[in-house]
Amino acid sequence: MRVCVVCIVLIAASTRIEASTRTPTQLGGHARLELSEFLKRRFGLGRIGQLGKFNVERGAQLAGIQIAVHEDSRLRLLPLFRLADESESQILSYFKMGNVFVAHDRDLIVGITQLVEEDNAIEIVSLAVVPERRGEGIATGLIEEAETVCRLRGVRRLIVCTGSWETENIIFYVKRGFRIFNVVPDFFTPEKGYDLAIRDQVQLEKAVTGA
Repeated sequence: MRVCVVCIVLIAASTRIEASTRTPTQLGGHARLELSEFLKRRFGLGRIGQLGKFNVERGAQLAGIQIAVHEDSRLRLLPLFRLADESESQILSYFKMGNVFVAHDRDLIVGITQLVEEDNAIEIVSLAVVPERRGEGIATGLIEEAETVCRLRGVRRLIVCTGSWETENIIFYVKRGFRIFNVVPDFFTPEKGYDLAIRDQVQLEKAVTGA
C-alpha cells in the first residue's frame, strides 16, 4: 500500500503512500511485464496521437474525447497534477511513476489519470479534470479506463485515496463502486507540504470484475 493524493474541487485524486521512499522501478509489475511495455505490445501504442484503441464515446457529453497513454514529458502535465494535490513536494516525488493516461478533446488535454501497479492492485495516484470541463463525465471515463487496464492485467483491485475532508470526492468514488477500506490518521501534515491542519487520509477500493 502506498500514499495517495489530496483531491481539490470536485474530482482529483491521491498522494501516494510512502511515495517519497519508493522509486518507479519498485512500483511496476515486479516480475511481470511492466505496465507501459504491456500496453505498447497489447495496443501498439506509441506517442500521444495514436489514440484509436482508447477512444471513448459515452453519448453527447463525451463525443470526441479520447484517452491515450502519455509518453511525452510529464512536465507539461504538472498544472493538472496540481489540480489534484496541493503539495508540490509530493507531486515531484511521484509524478514520474507508473503510467499516465490523458483525456483530450482535439489538441487540448482536458484530464489525466496516473496509474501505478503494485502488490496485485492498481492505484489511481492522481486524477484531475480541468475546471471548465468538469461535469461532462471525463473523470468517470478515466476511471473506466483504469478498470480496463486492470482487466487486461488480470488485476482485480483498483485503489484510490483522498482527504477525509474531501466529502464530494468520497461521494463521487462511492457512487462509482468504490468502498472505504482504511483511514490513515494524521496523514496530511505541514512536513509533507500541506497546510497547518493535520488531517486524515481515506483509502477506497473497487473490485474489478472480469479481470
